[in-house]
Amino acid sequence: MESKEQISRAALKRLPQYLRIIKEHEEMKFISSTFIAKELNLNPILVRKDLAFVYKSDGKPGNGFEVVTIIKEIEEFLGLNEINNAIIVGARKTWSSTFKLSRV
Repeated sequence: MESKEQISRAALKRLPQYLRIIKEHEEMKFISSTFIAKELNLNPILVRKDLAFVYKSDGKPGNGFEVVTIIKEIEEFLGLNEINNAIIVGARKTWSSTFKLSRV
């Protein structure tokens, strides 16, 4: 697997799109870069190169990428499974109105 520093910004921006398409077809066991490319009007070679940054195994020629595994690996690469602390600033009115509504 390549490091995050070596992936282009353009490829990094496409990964969430790939993830969305793959998740829409979770019922499939395998999904090909050609299928993903057709859904997004992209070149299959571009999709294959982008996914090579995150997919630890090779895609199976003729079958593609294992759906469960590629979902997990894209989410891990993008840090979607990490828990991060956040601070909400300037939400007093929103918080107050929400609290008032919940007490009614």
